[in-house]
Amino acid sequence: STRKESSAASDVYKRQSHDMRAPQSAIQALIKMQQNPQTALSLEDFLRQVNLLSRNTLNLVDNFLYLARAKNISYQLLPINLLDLLQNVVDNFWSIAKARQITLAIESAPDSCYIMADGTLLSRAFNNLIDNAIKYGKDGMHIALAITEENNYWHISIKDQGIGIAQEDFERIFQVFGRAPQMETKRISGLGLGLAFVHTVIVGHQGSVTLESTQGVGTTFHIYLPILHDEESVLL
Repeated sequence: STRKESSAASDVYKRQSHDMRAPQSAIQALIKMQQNPQTALSLEDFLRQVNLLSRNTLNLVDNFLYLARAKNISYQLLPINLLDLLQNVVDNFWSIAKARQITLAIESAPDSCYIMADGTLLSRAFNNLIDNAIKYGKDGMHIALAITEENNYWHISIKDQGIGIAQEDFERIFQVFGRAPQMETKRISGLGLGLAFVHTVIVGHQGSVTLESTQGVGTTFHIYLPILHDEESVLL
């Protein structure tokens, strides 16, 4: 109903406002601490904290803007080699993964696996999935990716060894701000927007996304995207 939709929209804006204000309030508190010699941090610690908090805000704003774009703007579809796109995303996480002794690799994939895609949006979607795997994962774990062909679709799997998600929460995590309870306890902002964006982008590419998970063991996301069979369009 219209009333339910209005209430849901109101909840989204309230949550968005809270998540955006929280790091700014924390920065203000840090500044006050820094002005008092008895509570001041070292300059290095102070700058590191401010940098982290400001990045959290920027990431949240980026996710919100990308989600709005994915929902409201026509996709710019071009022939793209899915393996190249996915490898570029993986490479972007090399330093972050190494800092936590996390290994991240595409373990199997065809050399050529073309799709019609909006490269910017699809890269961001895979970025969000890998980012979440690292955020909620264990130090020293392995994140395995693979691309296989299944019934005219490329099947991309992303398997982690993180905290896992309860089965009753599978559907809600793809909703805006739909974090699972165990994710809430980690207090990492932005996840609710990130997975809503993933779902919107994959469906916008005529694909689908599902998951399987065991709490305390890990999660595997399964993404299916239509294969581009027309080789002539790839060569143009």
